Amino acid sequence: QIALCIESYENAVSFGRLDQILYPYYKRDKEAGIISYEKAKELMALFILKMDEVILANDGDTYLGIGRLFETMSTDQSLTVGGLARDGKEATNDVTYMLLDVCELQPYAVNMTARIPAKSPDEYLERLAEVYINGAPMPALYNDEIYIDTLQRHYPVSVENARNYSIVGCVEPNASDDHFGNTDCANMNVVLPFLQALKGEEHDLWNFGFNEQLGKIFTKCVEYNFRRDNAFSRFILSKYTSARNRRKIKKASSSYNPPANMDELLERFQMRLNHLASSILADHQKIENEIRKNFPTPLASSLFKGCIESGKDVNECGATFNSSGIQAVGITDVADSLHAIHEVVYRKGLYTLRDIINAIDYDFEGERYQKIKSALLEVPKFGHDGSREAVEWVNRVMEIYVKALHSVENSPRDGIYTAGYYALNVSDVYGAKTPSLPSGRLKGVPLANSITPHYGMHTSDLLSSLNSVAGVDFAHYAPNGTTVTFTIDSALFQGPDGVRNLSGIISTYFKKGGMQFQPNVLNRELLLDAYKNPEKHKYLLVRVAGYCAYFYDLSDELKKAIINRTYYS
Repeated sequence: QIALCIESYENAVSFGRLDQILYPYYKRDKEAGIISYEKAKELMALFILKMDEVILANDGDTYLGIGRLFETMSTDQSLTVGGLARDGKEATNDVTYMLLDVCELQPYAVNMTARIPAKSPDEYLERLAEVYINGAPMPALYNDEIYIDTLQRHYPVSVENARNYSIVGCVEPNASDDHFGNTDCANMNVVLPFLQALKGEEHDLWNFGFNEQLGKIFTKCVEYNFRRDNAFSRFILSKYTSARNRRKIKKASSSYNPPANMDELLERFQMRLNHLASSILADHQKIENEIRKNFPTPLASSLFKGCIESGKDVNECGATFNSSGIQAVGITDVADSLHAIHEVVYRKGLYTLRDIINAIDYDFEGERYQKIKSALLEVPKFGHDGSREAVEWVNRVMEIYVKALHSVENSPRDGIYTAGYYALNVSDVYGAKTPSLPSGRLKGVPLANSITPHYGMHTSDLLSSLNSVAGVDFAHYAPNGTTVTFTIDSALFQGPDGVRNLSGIISTYFKKGGMQFQPNVLNRELLLDAYKNPEKHKYLLVRVAGYCAYFYDLSDELKKAIINRTYYS
């Protein structure tokens, strides 16, 4: 395993279904009296600990701040347990439970994942719930029926191979042991092409921004020269900032060309998103070509049946199945915005589309724009139980995104581009640079994390949010996976019924159609104390995104983001 990490970029080199691989050997040795459950568990824990030796080299101090997107991320070597066997039978075994025991030790580098089929035994579900209640933010949970369905829809695999899927990296499924899924190729902020469609802008987002950077440099010069904390400097800076913002808005507004109706808005959005996908993936294809030519991986390739048969490296299309995963950020934000526009502008006629555009340009400042914001916020958002329209808008935006990826030719490995929706820390980073939205979200506020309700746009009810997420058509639109990261008050699951209550929530959510679930089950007071007194909580492990990290190691900014996440109590 360590050799595979050394050979390649040491991120997301995953184990596969370790409980299924090791169980025959464990069973043989136990029956022969060579090993006991406890001794095997000790060896398993030492093996998992060994993975902590591989450190992900990730610089967060570059000019672009790329490291912030993956802050404190481990090597994220995913290990999958549970689920259906190739023949469709439920396949939990002693090694499955052994690895769940190891989860309670809270390993850092290994991303523990558990598959949950509809026929899961109560013992398995309750053990998973118990692990969470005991403080471990793992394993992440996966709905077997949804994952198997989506893999069969998007890849030419048999049901037997689809049942043998395992998770790579954060949440991405590989369809079989001969599938090379380059699962995290790019992140795409779908909010920006939506705003282009809304305002009628046509510049190339991927290459746009040089003049904006020059403007920022000039602004920094002004700020430096008037940096003294006195009335005159504050007056000059205030006047300059106000004039700059007015000029920026006036210049943009004069060129706006809003769509005539909802259909035109959606057509424009599809066109702009297609263009952005084409621009980004053209660069991605150049990268894949360079990797194919200059970075062979013979050890990894030797583990793929297709590579052995074809004599080709895994980067040269040697595997039988190939794909490249592209993550969308801001799906929920666009869906909530479209729903709000549809209701406020076209259904109720309260305001014109030009009114909405002006309001978001001014970040809803001023009495008139505050009234517009109130009207937009009154429209039920994704996460409000019973708002089927909000869920349908999410499905509509996901469909547009999938079509954009399908509009681009396959990767150099002849791999299809597959849609994923896990954000890592990208929703915070992108949100800081994203303008206000017709959903009522303000400029600079984090975007929604994956396909979950936007912060502050939901009800305070955990079940309402889960019901909304379960209504999304993941089988059609999420072949590269998604994350649902909620923070839940551990007090909800105390007492003799706690384990059964949490396992019941997980089971019901998956039966309704939820794809994935990875909660932090802890007390918010613990997080606040860990923030104020970090030395007392050096080894508090929390779920950040598709990976876990020590709260102590996080930046102050990311600590606050985790504390301020939706908290269900």
